[in-house]
Amino acid sequence: MMSDFREMNFRGLVAPLLYQDFSEKNSMHFGNLNEAQFTLFWKCWENNLRVINDIIPIILRNKTYGPPMKVFMYGILKAGTWAIMRYLRGLCKDLFNGRTPDQIIDKYARSRSVSAPKIQTKKL
Repeated sequence: MMSDFREMNFRGLVAPLLYQDFSEKNSMHFGNLNEAQFTLFWKCWENNLRVINDIIPIILRNKTYGPPMKVFMYGILKAGTWAIMRYLRGLCKDLFNGRTPDQIIDKYARSRSVSAPKIQTKKL
């Protein structure tokens, strides 16, 4: 899915959500993700980091904010994205017996099939 988005030059944040039920016992938590679900979360956040890095120069060029606010926003964006990826790395090691995200993603994230149809998009 994420490789399809990249091929279409999709520029937007992707927010994978966990199922939340009215009953706490039926809800999903990070602690009970399987490897395929973790791979989806990881790939979505890799995409989000790419999008956020593309947004940073736009924020720095914005004339609405003064220099101190630009530096503050740059720091918040970089620190926030770093913290999310660090959390996901730690979660991966805890859930999957010390294996790194790269080891898990290699198993579940595969490139598009040669026989898969080419996605046709219209340019705006």
